[in-house]
Amino acid sequence: MKKIMPVFVVVTALFIWIGTDLVHAEPIMPTVNLNVLDPDISVGEGFDIEVFVNGGGIGEALLAYGFDVITPGDFFSYDGYIVESGFVDAVDPLKSNYVAGFGDLTDDDALLATLSFTALKEGTDSVTIQGDYDELSYGLFYEASNFDINAIIDITINPQNAAPVPEPANLLLVGMGLIIGIGFTGFRKNLKTKSR
Repeated sequence: MKKIMPVFVVVTALFIWIGTDLVHAEPIMPTVNLNVLDPDISVGEGFDIEVFVNGGGIGEALLAYGFDVITPGDFFSYDGYIVESGFVDAVDPLKSNYVAGFGDLTDDDALLATLSFTALKEGTDSVTIQGDYDELSYGLFYEASNFDINAIIDITINPQNAAPVPEPANLLLVGMGLIIGIGFTGFRKNLKTKSR
């Protein structure tokens, strides 16, 4: 009996320790990230933003997603989106800024969609995607879990590219060419008047 008691105490302590770790463990939460494909954006140019999800090791297939694209200012316009491979577009014609897709993607990391914009004026503003889970059309829908979609990114629009300014050496060459051309024309006129 004396030998069994220490083993019992150790096993009980082990179960209590493991149990408290499980209770305090962080839940697995997918994260949604936005990535600007070319961050050097000028007025008048189009640009794209990719929407990625990192499942965080959730171990479930992503079945569907839905979110709204929010652009609060007038620095750029939202032109539309492309649902990426692995998903089928679940467009709602009544919601112009709504992006959705459904499929059965088992990859932990996935590209959901690519959003397209046009830069309208110089400045900085943000793009927000928001899909608070509603059991119908918004959020991330996994096999046994569901999550909100919320992500934001700041976009800086640079001034429109101006025409290149000529270098001083180029101006010097053009000026010398004009002087030589005018001088040669005057020299030819002198030759014509002397030969008569």
